[in-house]
Amino acid sequence: MTVFKGGRGNEGGINAAARELGINRMDAHRAIKVASLPEQAKAVARETGLSKKRGALLEAAKETSDEAKVAKMREIAEREGRKRQERAEARKAPPHTDSAAEPITPGASFGVAQVGVRIVDDYVKRTRSAVQLLAELDAIGDYSIRALADAIRTALRQRNEPI
Repeated sequence: MTVFKGGRGNEGGINAAARELGINRMDAHRAIKVASLPEQAKAVARETGLSKKRGALLEAAKETSDEAKVAKMREIAEREGRKRQERAEARKAPPHTDSAAEPITPGASFGVAQVGVRIVDDYVKRTRSAVQLLAELDAIGDYSIRALADAIRTALRQRNEPI
């Protein structure tokens, strides 16, 4: 049988190797791209902990020159470092507290109106619109949600706030 250089009779290549190894052909193509990174870029990836992040390696492999690939690896490392730092700072930050609101203690009983007022206060602080909150609650259409919206309206009327 004659094997042609192109077309359906083409044997060999990355796809054939993937079949023989029993791996996904796209994983094989990605591995070739990552393996083609220059040694400097691979060293930066190892130093910065990106050697196990396939997305970062593939992003760097898209660059055209070796210097650009190394620069892209450094850029990704800086970006990942900033993300790690932001997550660490977020974990250290105290949870959001409202000095005007009393903390809810486990086992405490609250009426729907009290819960509704707390919800509306928090929402209005963020969006400045109780009307928008009520419209969104009404749009849900669930009975218990409508009851909550009614309790919020009552509480707002008692506080002489616009609805």
